[in-house]
Amino acid sequence: RSIAKRYKSVKYSLGLAILFLMMGVSAFSEEVVAQEAVAQQEVMTTEQIASSKENLKNSVGSLQSKIDSARAENENTLVLDNGDTIQGNYNHLFLTEEYLNSNINPMVLALTEIGYDAMTLGNHEFNYGMNILDIIKNQLEAGGTNVLCANLYKDGERVFDPYIIKEYDGIRVAVIGVVTNHITKWDADKLVGYTPTNPALEVQKVIKEIKDK
Repeated sequence: RSIAKRYKSVKYSLGLAILFLMMGVSAFSEEVVAQEAVAQQEVMTTEQIASSKENLKNSVGSLQSKIDSARAENENTLVLDNGDTIQGNYNHLFLTEEYLNSNINPMVLALTEIGYDAMTLGNHEFNYGMNILDIIKNQLEAGGTNVLCANLYKDGERVFDPYIIKEYDGIRVAVIGVVTNHITKWDADKLVGYTPTNPALEVQKVIKEIKDK
């Protein structure tokens, strides 16, 4: 999360969702900035909306209303969740395999109904083990929300999709997801065999991969 504080000029979610405007050139080039001015795009994160208590007073319904209003105002609106979404507010009661095998997690249902474009993983998504997280991932993606985490590996392969690319009025927008590499300290018993890499270095690696496409 310190990444977000150090690079506030880049629009991404707490260092977990990183945004780059891709036009086959550098992510920070003047050409991209000029193109962005032509087709304005709004990026909304859950935290950004929640930061104004006047705009989010009661519930997920209030959140949906705010997002719907933004989309009505600007169709080029990208909605992201920065993780730590399935932890807290007694949501752990809905995170057993027995429950999830026949029910959708309430927060997954909320993100699906609102129509989030992507969710990056926070460290708390790993609190319940990889089996639970895999079920949550499948439920989210079945509802249209991409789950992103570029810097978690197992047997030399990425466990999750590292990024998505969306296109708005000819502008390609890449969203890269990373998680803190301290997850194996906090949830070591649940991540045996998994290796998180340095998120900043992994983002640089993914940018190169995207620019090669």
